[in-house]
Amino acid sequence: MRTLLALSFLAVLPAVDCIPTIGDGQACTTLYAYGVSATVADAATGDPIDNAVLTLTDGDYTEVMQPFPSGGYAGAGERPGHYTLTISVPGVATGTIDDLDLGFDGCHVIGVALDIRVSPGMIIVDR
Repeated sequence: MRTLLALSFLAVLPAVDCIPTIGDGQACTTLYAYGVSATVADAATGDPIDNAVLTLTDGDYTEVMQPFPSGGYAGAGERPGHYTLTISVPGVATGTIDDLDLGFDGCHVIGVALDIRVSPGMIIVDR
């Protein structure tokens, strides 16, 4: 009976990321949030770069970001932390960002979106 009460209570609330519930604290949505999303493109042409390797490191944790079509990358899914991001485009450039802090809102990671532009020998990151 308690479960039915909680479900009927949730049904009347507007759709939000975290919903207070009776007894258990919070019920979170089924949304899966990436902590870091990025697009990587050629600085001169704007063409997407699909062969970049973006590696996130937080202490002992290391993850190569998932590539998506058209130069998109995502990582640190539902994982808050203090990250270093290494960006490598083979034969073009390598760079590092040391201060990516990802928070947590009680339900999901609070992410950052990066626009990465690559030139020979240079990587420019806009947050």
